[in-house]
Amino acid sequence: MVDKELIQRYGEPYINEDLLEQVLRAKENKLLHEDSWKIWEKELDINEQRYLSEMCREFKKFSQEELAVATIVAVENFPEMVFQIMMEKYLSVIKKERKKNGST
Repeated sequence: MVDKELIQRYGEPYINEDLLEQVLRAKENKLLHEDSWKIWEKELDINEQRYLSEMCREFKKFSQEELAVATIVAVENFPEMVFQIMMEKYLSVIKKERKKNGST
């Protein structure tokens, strides 16, 4: 539970709902249901949601070089997850382009 005094002082805690949806989709994909992914079998509590949301804010400040390092590490450690997220982003871009051009 969030401390009411903290909310009065700082406002509602920041939670990036779009980011969390993407994390949950990655978590639920069949590619990620191997023994090495058992860590994902728990629900994200409110503190984890805030932590991931804040981490996303920090990553948006990274330079191209810093993001390259993070991407290399992600690909080396979790290639299936990276591929899944990239495909979802790619398909989303294609869908938007088709809507923009009037085709389905």
